[in-house]
Amino acid sequence: MEKIKKAIPFSLVIFRLLLAPVMIVWTLQTNQSGWFLVTCLWAGMISDIFDGIIARNLGVANNSLRKWDANILLQLIKKNAWKK
Repeated sequence: MEKIKKAIPFSLVIFRLLLAPVMIVWTLQTNQSGWFLVTCLWAGMISDIFDGIIARNLGVANNSLRKWDANILLQLIKKNAWKK
């Protein structure tokens, strides 16, 4: 059960890690931004909020998860800034 508790917030962090390349590929292949990228950014923002809430409520928040979260957030921001 403890592994599942730790996996839930970490899976939200990995979701954001995978979201950035999807956004870049979408933009390069379609030459469009629009609804898809806005949806991806909202999904990233919501997952960022909830991974912290879930981790604290389950008592699995630790420095490793915080570092992953911060690094992935920076990557998502860089990828979003790059496309402009």
